[in-house]
Amino acid sequence: MKGVTLIGRLPPPNGGIATHLLDVRRLLERRGVRVTVLEPRRQARFVAGFLARAALDVVHVHHHGHSRISWWQAAAFAVAPRAVMTIHSGAAPQAIVSHARLVRRAAQRYRAIVCVSEVIRDAMIAAGVEPERLWVAPAFLAEALDERMTPAGLAAVRKRHPLLLAAAVAPPAEYGLRYLLDAFEIVRQRHPDAALVLSGHGVHFPEHIRPHVYIFGQLARAESLGLIAACDVFVRPSLFDGDAVSVREALALGRRVVATTAARRPAGVHLCRPADAADLARAIGEAIAAAHPRRPIEQARETLLAIYRKLGLELAEDPCAASLAA
Repeated sequence: MKGVTLIGRLPPPNGGIATHLLDVRRLLERRGVRVTVLEPRRQARFVAGFLARAALDVVHVHHHGHSRISWWQAAAFAVAPRAVMTIHSGAAPQAIVSHARLVRRAAQRYRAIVCVSEVIRDAMIAAGVEPERLWVAPAFLAEALDERMTPAGLAAVRKRHPLLLAAAVAPPAEYGLRYLLDAFEIVRQRHPDAALVLSGHGVHFPEHIRPHVYIFGQLARAESLGLIAACDVFVRPSLFDGDAVSVREALALGRRVVATTAARRPAGVHLCRPADAADLARAIGEAIAAAHPRRPIEQARETLLAIYRKLGLELAEDPCAASLAA
């Protein structure tokens, strides 16, 4: 039986590639497709699994694209005759242009290449990859949204604070945590009862402990979605992004969203400059006063399914389609 082999990093920790990989698996399994997920970090199992599946399956490679190593790996996986690649990272465009010859070599045998943003697609074209093989589809699928759950302790925080901000962050500077904490101090001057809930791997250092800041640490995917659904404003203070799955999740859940201009954001997001706490605080205040945005129509699902059909994959009707539409 022909199916799909997905290649990429799995949780933990949760991240854009890891969560998207699991969502793609759910998308396909609901349509009767056999799905195998292989993680390159588990080398012995990965090599055996790849050799067993590469000849028959659609092989869908997910990688960040912001290093030479990721492009060398992508070139190796392209030996599969029906190979698809998704490029995820906000830092990928610079690497693509800097290593254009390697990128062209890695990409030449892929039947389809999915870019999570138009910026990545433009960089691939600049590197000499044919535009007709490039598709743009954010790494967001609505399949997981109806499987959310409230994290332990969140109800108590919600009861104490009439205004709840939330963010998924990590200690590295590109996540913008430092600017978010400073911006929250400014926001509290006008909204003294506001709270900020932080989730993410490694967010536990003394400098992250501030008044009305609650650190929930690494959450399971369902809990992350539960946190987003419960907040009043979701904040993405990153200094660069590929697309940011969490931003699209928050919009799909009807939340007000603040994000930096480090990437092209969907309609309805309140924008601010990266690395500018004062401007971030301004955008948060703007979002607090705004009405909830209209929920966007998802396009990525149909784009992925169109690619799979083009490569000869038979897809059944999704038995959960009615509940998702509702």
